[in-house]
Amino acid sequence: MTNKNRGEIMYLALDVGTTIAKAVLFNKNGEELLVAEKPLDTIIRQKDYYEQDPEQIKETIYEVLKEHFTSKWGSEIKAIILSTQGGAIIPIDENGKEIYPFISWLDNRAGEQMEYMKKDGTAKIVREKSGWWPQIGLPFVTLSWLRDNEPEVFKGTDKFLSLNDYLGFVLTGNCVTNLSCAGEVLLANSVEADWDDDLCRILGIRKDQLSVIKEAEAVVGHLTESVAARIGATVDIPVINGGQDHTLEALAVGINGKGKSMLACGTAWVINCATDSGELKNIPINMDLNFHILKNKWVISQYLGSFGGNFEWWMNNFWQDCDGKTERKLMFSKMNEAVDNTKFDKSLIYLPYSGGRQLDGVREFGNFLNSDTGHSRADFTRAMMEGSAFEVRWALDKLEEYGIVVDELWMIGGTAKSEAWTQIISDVLGVKVYKSNYSHGPALGAALIGGVSLGDYPNYEEARKVFTIKGTIVEPNMDMKEKYDIKFEKIFKDSLIREREEV
Repeated sequence: MTNKNRGEIMYLALDVGTTIAKAVLFNKNGEELLVAEKPLDTIIRQKDYYEQDPEQIKETIYEVLKEHFTSKWGSEIKAIILSTQGGAIIPIDENGKEIYPFISWLDNRAGEQMEYMKKDGTAKIVREKSGWWPQIGLPFVTLSWLRDNEPEVFKGTDKFLSLNDYLGFVLTGNCVTNLSCAGEVLLANSVEADWDDDLCRILGIRKDQLSVIKEAEAVVGHLTESVAARIGATVDIPVINGGQDHTLEALAVGINGKGKSMLACGTAWVINCATDSGELKNIPINMDLNFHILKNKWVISQYLGSFGGNFEWWMNNFWQDCDGKTERKLMFSKMNEAVDNTKFDKSLIYLPYSGGRQLDGVREFGNFLNSDTGHSRADFTRAMMEGSAFEVRWALDKLEEYGIVVDELWMIGGTAKSEAWTQIISDVLGVKVYKSNYSHGPALGAALIGGVSLGDYPNYEEARKVFTIKGTIVEPNMDMKEKYDIKFEKIFKDSLIREREEV
């Protein structure tokens, strides 16, 4: 039962990622009022073992929530809405006790299981059923490792919980998930929108060992007495299901299938667009299909590579002053200013490390082609920006082959802060680019869900008129696009194709 004596309506988004847990408070007018955040640690127990301590996660979310409930707005908070990264998984026993650490999506221990899946056809079955190609770090593969290497833990597990499910369980005692988070476990059927019997059988688990799947707007439960006392809240506060962070950000910027796409461009680059079909025959073979927050919609996505990570390495090694003490912000500014002053080079090309995903396989190195002594570090930097833009172009070209034409791209992440890079991407693609520096996009998407769930807005279209992310528009230079068309087709693609044929 909710408190009917509240004044202004407040939505509290609990957004928990890999490195930071944050709680962001919004009012009904879409205004951000307060942000509380705390870091989270990743424990590398041994080579390839990336884990997180569930006790630290619990203590951290209690702290950020308490900061809000003990603030001057605390009595006005109407609901907590969940937003989480996908991929992490934890087993709990029948008493609700964690019996193994969270295994992170960064984890690399399941290489043997992944290779076996490729050889025996399991990978193809997982993709046909779930919409996802299995990969190291995602729960289906991780749980295969747990089954093979920690059989007592596997047998003693009552529930396998993603981070979203775990937060709901900690706060309310109920095990509930949503489709966007369930999809990333790789055990949900992409058409039937429920846990898949065959995939569970292959993995060796029961469907009742997984959380109940409910809509994003569903109430998971209300705060337990102990949690409410710990964070300074009351037990009438509902916890709303929410969703996976990238999907929530797509909701916030309006990625709904009408020619819009979103490029998440932080350390990892992921291209996302919406579709009305859950049929795999309607998307490129090397892309994944997950559930959208919006009903009867799905998100087509592809991990393009660690281009932000590549660039961070390049900047730290080639734009750092000799004393090694240049601040990152200053390096980034100097680098972008230098790139702005470069001229288009029709020959110099960068083939990205971890790129080439439109072909069969992934590049395990990066290299420049057609360089000479006349090229400066700014020229090489521009080539790296162009190389990543070409990877995005190739992915969008693949989507166009399936009738999905993108004419508007939202860029979310660190790259969006670079005027030079965003202009290059706009020119290479020939589309408008909307760049956003707002850093709480998933939380804003969660607030949208809160407003619709609690009946304050009739639908997401109306809610987005209030909860908006404003983007700076970058218009393409069509003369530059013509030059990039030639460079992309004749040098970039041809070089990667020849390289793959030689291998």
